[in-house]
Amino acid sequence: MTLGGLALAVGILVDDATVEIENTHRNMGMKKPLVKAVLDGAQKVAVPAFVATLAISIVFVPVLLLAGAAKYLFTPLALAVVFALFASYLLSRTLIPNMVHYLLKKEADLYREGEDGEPKEVDGWNWKIHHAFSRRFTRMRDRYQGLLDWSLDHWAGVLVGFGVFVGLSFCLVFFIGRDFFPTVDSGQIRFHVQTPSGTRIEEAEQYFAGVERTIREIIPREEIDIILDNIGMPNSGINLAFGDNPILGDGDGEILVSRKPKHSPVAP
Repeated sequence: MTLGGLALAVGILVDDATVEIENTHRNMGMKKPLVKAVLDGAQKVAVPAFVATLAISIVFVPVLLLAGAAKYLFTPLALAVVFALFASYLLSRTLIPNMVHYLLKKEADLYREGEDGEPKEVDGWNWKIHHAFSRRFTRMRDRYQGLLDWSLDHWAGVLVGFGVFVGLSFCLVFFIGRDFFPTVDSGQIRFHVQTPSGTRIEEAEQYFAGVERTIREIIPREEIDIILDNIGMPNSGINLAFGDNPILGDGDGEILVSRKPKHSPVAP
């Protein structure tokens, strides 16, 4: 779940550095010196980025109020996202400006070409790829801006459509389950067998054989895959420490029954 939290936050982590670099890029296009462009680029996005970090972190606060199995599953995910966000914010305010100042010294003049900071057309395959991507991205941005302008001009229809979509989404309540862990029949059965106190292990084996016969009488033979007996105390301290079987002596044990994939359901 911790790795899942990092995977969930990776896009946001990249955005912190991207916003920092793009704002520095814009300030360089305004004919500012490199150092001033870096400082202004970091200063002007510090508060908005911090507010965005807090807004995302607040979303995960209710996770800390969970109980039961959900608590142990989702708390590591929420903590991983929140700590990663604050680490990203700290690095984007400190390390990223220093890297920009160090890496763009030789290319600073290429970016001082206007308010948008578009670099000059220079030779090199990497610059050709950059300009090709920039042209396509600009066209996509213009189309999105046109769609946004249309939405603002027809705001009433957009709100009505959004309301209808939200209302229809409530119909999913009748199709969504309520169990966090759905009930499944994995075909595995576990028995704890306890013989009379003081029974020797070789005598306990006879008891277990009788239990096995009863199991085979109840469950059809063609549905049984494996029956495994664990009789007596584990022969290692490690097995005793990490095992979850409630065995108290040589007369105790457990029987593990594994059924084949196509088996009849077990009655509750």
